[in-house]
Amino acid sequence: MKSINTGLGRKIMITLLIRVIILVITTLGLVYLINEIPGREMVFTLLVGGSLIIIQVKSLTDYVLKVNTSLVQFIDSVGKDEDIRYNRDNPQISDFELRVNQMKEDIVRSRFEGQKQKFLLKNAIDEMEHSLICVKNGKDVIFYNRAFSELVGDAMVNSISDLEKIYPELGVSIKKHNPVMPEIVSLRGYKASLRCREFKIDKDNISLYSIQNIQQEIDKNEIESWERLIQVLTHEIMNSLSPIISLSKSMQRSIEDRGRILTGLSTIENTGEGLINFISEYRKLSDLPPPQKENFKINTLLEQISSLFIRECEKRNIKLELEIKEKELELYADRFQIEQVLVNMLTNSLEALSGQSDGFIRLSARSYSGTTEICIEDNGPGISKDNRDKIFIPFFSTKKRGNGIGLSLSKQIITNHAAQILISSEPGVSTKFIIRFSNK
Repeated sequence: MKSINTGLGRKIMITLLIRVIILVITTLGLVYLINEIPGREMVFTLLVGGSLIIIQVKSLTDYVLKVNTSLVQFIDSVGKDEDIRYNRDNPQISDFELRVNQMKEDIVRSRFEGQKQKFLLKNAIDEMEHSLICVKNGKDVIFYNRAFSELVGDAMVNSISDLEKIYPELGVSIKKHNPVMPEIVSLRGYKASLRCREFKIDKDNISLYSIQNIQQEIDKNEIESWERLIQVLTHEIMNSLSPIISLSKSMQRSIEDRGRILTGLSTIENTGEGLINFISEYRKLSDLPPPQKENFKINTLLEQISSLFIRECEKRNIKLELEIKEKELELYADRFQIEQVLVNMLTNSLEALSGQSDGFIRLSARSYSGTTEICIEDNGPGISKDNRDKIFIPFFSTKKRGNGIGLSLSKQIITNHAAQILISSEPGVSTKFIIRFSNK
């Protein structure tokens, strides 16, 4: 298209230049003849020369008007459905008109390809199972797909304000949603995952929200969680009750044996205390208070936690590193609960490095793109792929004496902070627990 435009512009300029040069030569020739030819012959020369000049001026004017008309028709046809073309079979059609035809054909072809791509994209978006809505500058709705239209009952949504009137729960969720973190929202009759991707077009901030029904997955996970919990509770209670019942029967048969009765009662007492301790650990998960958030410096918190473990690390020949580049980095969270999480994780790292001569633990923090991260890294044996998805399950533990509460409790604390806890582990090399907070 660019080469056509360049060639067309050059052709018009050359044609105009030739016509102007001929007109100037004719005019100069007429002036010369008037000065050289006297009498009646001068009158004839004026008539002939004047006629030639008038014809050339008219021809030049007609050419300019023709070019102008063609350009106006071409511009008017751009972006419209009607297609204005010159008849190629017309023997009087000029090279300029042929080039205009070619430009129009290219534009029509490009327009058709654009419409085809737009049609394919629109149908692809409409066929998606989850809802999509695109918002400009946090208020104006640019488009949404068929699933979203069904979600709002086929109502017309031109802005977030319209959405709040039609579907208050969804409008409020989108308005308050943090784009950094996916969020679970309660809609009418089910739970949905709300995600957002932000980007910029010219000066406009564009937000693309996706709303996916995850009620079925939640129900499935809840059933699996209950099954696991029932299995654990059944196992622990049965392990405690079986010896109690057995001892009770034995004591009934040995009612006159005082020593055997005392031993049995002692065993029953210990077993009962173990069951009570188990229930107490479970209550830690169910009775966790909501976070009392405040601003505090991460550097101060990590230094205090480091001081708690430094002597134990030195005793075990473990190198404890503290890495914070931004000394004034702050976090808005429940300081006590975050401290509890970090202590749990450092304790796990110490236990993982037990008996290792070259062990190290690194505590670090950083901030980027509206996110603050705290990382606990060690070079212990690592976590196998099979166990990575299980370590946050209550009562699951890879340690012989572990109760499986520490990481479950840590996960719940972090979740209550609308944050994430991520695991990166390469067995035999390093293991990282990354706690990611949003600053928004």
